[in-house]
Amino acid sequence: TFADRARHRDVIVPLLEEIFAGRTVDEWLVPLYAASIPCAPINEVDAALTDPHTLSRELVAETSHPRFGTV
Repeated sequence: TFADRARHRDVIVPLLEEIFAGRTVDEWLVPLYAASIPCAPINEVDAALTDPHTLSRELVAETSHPRFGTV
């Protein structure tokens, strides 16, 4: 149950971290997608900014900043 997971979080989290570290993101996503488990990678900023979905929706824009120039 959620209550049991919360109560034993200090034991569960390190175990899960060790298990998850054993595969790459893509190695986890393939079987999760195949099992129809809702999931998605958590991207670093550079990956998020260059993601095809981000680019196709034109979600990145340049603007002029008075101190930093074009950002």
